[in-house]
Amino acid sequence: MGLRGAMAWGRRVPVGLVLTGLFLAALVIRSAPVIRLDYAPWWDGMGYGYADIWIGQAVSLAEGDFSVLDYTLEGLLFVPVQALALKLFGVATGMRVWAIFLVVVSAAIVPIAGHTVYLATRQPLGAFVTGTLVIYDPVLAW
Repeated sequence: MGLRGAMAWGRRVPVGLVLTGLFLAALVIRSAPVIRLDYAPWWDGMGYGYADIWIGQAVSLAEGDFSVLDYTLEGLLFVPVQALALKLFGVATGMRVWAIFLVVVSAAIVPIAGHTVYLATRQPLGAFVTGTLVIYDPVLAW
């Protein structure tokens, strides 16, 4: 394809289409483990972890125990939002809503990274390559 072909591709394809495609691809790929229950929050096979502690704190907060909002505790970023989901939808449905929220937020990182590269290079191909690398993040997969 060469450099001229890549530059011509960048002029023909609108960056919005590239970023939308990247978001949808990331949404499908990131939701697959959630649908398979690979990250079931109630038990991960290894005992208690951060997710279990944060879920317990969110349930306590949803029940009205504000002592879990201590600034020295970890998870203070997620616990209030998760508690709101649990309060609004109940525990079972709230956990599903929380899982969908996390998938959407995780997938939103992909077009943000792609758009950042696009702003720096003005090349939709650069946005596509960056977004593809972020979708298949080996650290996230590990």
